[in-house]
Order: sequence, then structure tokens, then C-alpha cells
Amino acid sequence: MRTELYPLGFYSKHKSFYRLVSSFLSNLYYKSDIMIKKKGNKILTLTYTGTFLFLLFFASNMSAVLNNSKIGSSKEIINYENNLKDLKNSGYWTLPNITIDDLAWNNWAWAATQPWCSGTGDSGDPYIIENVNIKSSTAGIYIRNSIKYFVVRNATIYNVTQTGLKLNNVTNGVLFDNNILSSNIYGIY
Repeated sequence: MRTELYPLGFYSKHKSFYRLVSSFLSNLYYKSDIMIKKKGNKILTLTYTGTFLFLLFFASNMSAVLNNSKIGSSKEIINYENNLKDLKNSGYWTLPNITIDDLAWNNWAWAATQPWCSGTGDSGDPYIIENVNIKSSTAGIYIRNSIKYFVVRNATIYNVTQTGLKLNNVTNGVLFDNNILSSNIYGIY
């Protein structure tokens, strides 16, 4: 689009807008001649000053709307860029399956030593199994005999022959934002 400069230092992308403002001002000038005869120069001065301030305010706000930009202070921009540098990669693991049994050797203490699990199992710091990708197994994630607090999130389990995510004799568990695809019997059991 072409931008043209019109009187009053006013940029406009549309000629119809300029015509509307010109029409308004010409009517204002006509009415101001009548006002001079009746009420004097003070009202005319106030009218012109008010119109000028309105147009100045309108033009400054209109440029922000037309640009459609959000400009922050330099301090905000620097803080934003520094925060981007602090982002951490959370890793993603491809595994054949995960089986956790709190009454066997593969309990939560063992799981916490694995790179795909974190936490202590308390209510304020549950064990977290996240970002795992499990393909072609009998049961994708199988957790049994557990009273520990745990969360399974952002897991993708597909092409399993029985159950994508199986919980047996389990309390205090949360499943969040998991994808289970092509499970022959159950998705979650």
C-alpha cells in the first residue's frame, strides 16, 4: 500500500479518511464564522485548540493501531532475552517399556535413578515420569503395588499388544497429557 502525506502532518492509508477529516474541518470553519459574529474570538480559539488537540491525540493513537506493534522498554526486552537463555531441554527417551513394582527390585527407588524419572515420591515432590516414547511392547507403562505419589505426563505409547498404561493396586497417581495409540486391548487399564 502507498502512504501519502496530507496536511497537518497526518499520514493516512486511505483517501476516504482524509476526505472525512477535510469535510469536518470545512464545516467547522463555516460554523466558526457564525460564532465570531455571535460570541467572539474566545470561543473560536477554544474550538480550534480543541480540534487541534483532538487530531493530535487521534493521529498519535492511530499510528500505533496501524503499526499494530507492541513495543516494550529496553529493560523488558533484555529480561525476555535473558529468560530465553535459561530454558532447559527436558530430554526425550525411547524405551521398550517401563515396569515399576514397589514390592520388587524395579521399585520407585530404582526408577528415580533413571534419566526419565525424577522426584522423591512425597505429595509435594512426586515421582515424575515424562517425555518417554514406548513402542511395540506388551504393556507400555505398568505400575503396581504403589502408594507413592507419582505423575506420568507427556508419554507417547503406541503399537502395544495389551495395555498402553496399566495401573494395578495403585493410589496417589496422576496421568496427564499422554498419547496412547494402537493398543490392541486397553489404552489405560
